Amino acid sequence: MKLRSITNKIVSLCVPAQFYLAISALSIIMILTQNLNGQKNYCLGKFKAPCDNKVSAFAMKILYIIVWTFILDYLCRKGYSKVSWLLVLFPFIMMFVIIGSFMLMSIRG
Repeated sequence: MKLRSITNKIVSLCVPAQFYLAISALSIIMILTQNLNGQKNYCLGKFKAPCDNKVSAFAMKILYIIVWTFILDYLCRKGYSKVSWLLVLFPFIMMFVIIGSFMLMSIRG
C-alpha cells in the first residue's frame, strides 16, 4: 500500500476514529520505547510479564487498533457518530468517575 493512500484513508476517517487512532498510536509508541530493551519481559508502566515474542504482542495490538478504528468509522458513516464518540470516550469518563468516587470516599473517611 502506498503511503499516500494510507494518509488519504486516515484523513477520510471520522473525527472519533481519528482521535482514537491518534491516542492509540501515541500509546503504542510509548509502550514500544519502554520495551526496546533486550529483556524477554513485556513492560507496561511498572508491570512486567514474561514474553518470548514481543513482536507478536505488538502485532496483535496494532491489528486490534486498526480493526477498532474501522468499526468506529463504520458507525460514523452509518449515522451513529454520537455512539462512536461514546465508545471512544467511555474509558476516560469511567476513569474520572472512579477517581472521583475514591476521592469522595477518602474525604468522608
